Amino acid sequence: MPKRNRMDYIMLVCCLGLVIFGLVMVFSASYYTSQSKGGNGTYFLIKQITGAALGVGVLLVCAFVPVKWFDNLAIPGFLIVVSIGLLIWALTKDAVNGAKRWVEIAGQSVQPSEIGRVAVMYFTAVWLSRHQDDFKSRVPRRFFLAILPPLAVVLVIFLLIILGSNLSMAASTLILFMLMLVVGGINGKAFGMLSGAGGVAVVLLAVLEPYRLKRMLIFTDPFKDPQKTGYQLVQSLYALGSGGLFGVGLGNSRQKYLYLPYSESDFILSIIGEEFGFVGMIILMIVFWIFIWRGFVTALRAPDAFMMLMATGIVALVAIQLIINVAVITASMPPTGVPLPFISAGNSSLIVFMAATGILLNISRYSHSA
Repeated sequence: MPKRNRMDYIMLVCCLGLVIFGLVMVFSASYYTSQSKGGNGTYFLIKQITGAALGVGVLLVCAFVPVKWFDNLAIPGFLIVVSIGLLIWALTKDAVNGAKRWVEIAGQSVQPSEIGRVAVMYFTAVWLSRHQDDFKSRVPRRFFLAILPPLAVVLVIFLLIILGSNLSMAASTLILFMLMLVVGGINGKAFGMLSGAGGVAVVLLAVLEPYRLKRMLIFTDPFKDPQKTGYQLVQSLYALGSGGLFGVGLGNSRQKYLYLPYSESDFILSIIGEEFGFVGMIILMIVFWIFIWRGFVTALRAPDAFMMLMATGIVALVAIQLIINVAVITASMPPTGVPLPFISAGNSSLIVFMAATGILLNISRYSHSA
């Protein structure tokens, strides 16, 4: 095991800064929503503070336990079993807005797909690091035996997420898996076949469900149906347009007054754009990209294959979700239920990202110096 160094404090500051900013914005974006439902305006804030406190604890544990403990198939195996169980449990629940994505544990809403996606990434990192020669082999039998276990895991998780009507999360899980394969050294022919099959599957799943197809097409012109399928995107664009260059000021958003659905969660970036304007959005994106850049540096300097794959997977997890969220709120892609990392209301997402950051910080302690 390489000698331990100081952890990447730039990455840590970015993470904690984003979480604290998220607390402020969740309170701003949800205050009126909480009041309108009979609360005192702090319902979402209190939940987010609880999630942040738990997240900090998990982050510290993941950052300081011996990193070799993570190179163990038992941990991702446990996460896979838990996520499959929770995803099946979610399917037995009543649908909320046409989807079965949540379960309630100890009074807290949990989105099993968040755990499932991390389980896929984690298992793939451990498995590929242990079977690198077979995975890179051009002998079909060796390659097939090496890729079969992670492929089986991602397919099971993918199908269960789809059954819960969460195409966006399922698609992002596939994208993350394919990126892991690329970093792991998959040959071009096999990658082309797998990515082609995955793309066809996602398109078919969208086309076979009329409501999914409508959502996929409405982003091209949300004003064509501004009161129904295009409503959320139209309100998001109104929020961004109202923000202008410097925004209307913290707490002064108009769209959060029940005009923009999920303003505290999936569309919180629209409220940020309205209150802080284009300049505020740029500053926020810079913080995110500093975090992502430091994460990639950690991956590049990792001392072994497992740490490299794990670090890359975690950074890709953040980057993919950030890109999708920005694309959605700007009507650059179909609307999907993907929260903004570290900032959107939702404890399961916040805790998962903070735990992943803790592992990334732990890996940075063993990274080679430049």
